[in-house]
Amino acid sequence: MHSALNEGNALDISEPRNNFPLQAGHETFLFIAGGIGITPILSMIRHCERRGWPWRLLYLARSRAHAAFHDELSRFGDRVRFHFDDEAGCLFDFADASFTLEPGVPIYCCGPAPVMNAVGDFSSSHPDNPAFFEWFSPPAESGAREVAAGFDVKLQRSGQVLHVPEDRTILEVLEEHGYELPCSCREGMCRTCETGVIDGLPDHRDYVLSGSERAAGRTIMICVSRAKSPMLVLDV
Repeated sequence: MHSALNEGNALDISEPRNNFPLQAGHETFLFIAGGIGITPILSMIRHCERRGWPWRLLYLARSRAHAAFHDELSRFGDRVRFHFDDEAGCLFDFADASFTLEPGVPIYCCGPAPVMNAVGDFSSSHPDNPAFFEWFSPPAESGAREVAAGFDVKLQRSGQVLHVPEDRTILEVLEEHGYELPCSCREGMCRTCETGVIDGLPDHRDYVLSGSERAAGRTIMICVSRAKSPMLVLDV
């Protein structure tokens, strides 16, 4: 755009892509924001307000001075719970008895990695409270990831079969063979390279698919994810 776009040029654009939507079927929500992670959460709160959906917010910040939109959020009364590390003298403890959540209420969380990891741990031990995240950057691996193995991909439209070695991604192999596919982050975070899976078992290594999407196995982020089966048939 910087080098080629001029005034008067016509552009074809799509609707904005949202990798952190409110999931269908939920009409009661718990939002958890850490620091500047309140940015997407506030939009969700406004969306719920317009529709009359019940919600609560837990907002974690180092201090009141670091809590963006503090005054606006304070007007929601007891639906918003603030925790300021400097005033409490400690980080928020999700194991504290004062943190309660009714079964079936989903959690939507955005913030620094320690907050996201703590919420993920809570959700893992409370399966009736699924958690959805907006990551700023790929989270650090908590343990050793299974060593990648080579596999084949079959391109459904042409029938071509390509081998993906241990040290290459599906996207890189396709690019090496002349395919120009949409991509952006190359870290499994933006969903730009999402590709349909016709057959085979994906090894999901992205940070955007929901649990149900992973279980269905009908789509894959080809910039990072791999295969658990000897071959994947892709909608390419």
